[in-house]
Amino acid sequence: MDIEVIDHLETTIKRLEADLVRQTKVHDTQTFHRLRTVPGIGQVLAMTILYEIEDINRFSRVQQFVSYARLVKGQKSSAGKRPGSQGGQDGQSTLWAMDIA
Repeated sequence: MDIEVIDHLETTIKRLEADLVRQTKVHDTQTFHRLRTVPGIGQVLAMTILYEIEDINRFSRVQQFVSYARLVKGQKSSAGKRPGSQGGQDGQSTLWAMDIA
């Protein structure tokens, strides 16, 4: 019985993902496909990035986006010395999502 429930849920999830992908392609096909060309970015992660950042132009530099996405840790520095890192909780945790596509 548990396997039947799992199979049903997997089918439902796949159907929902397919519907979301269709809607995303209608909304912003070009950006969605461009994101999909990046190695490791599948359909779900591409949708997450697309809808989370809204407009990439709000980041004036690549470093700002990378920091927002929590892909780097913040650095404390004073007079050229780096006593440690900071900002472990900065940025958008939703962009940490792993995609299995």
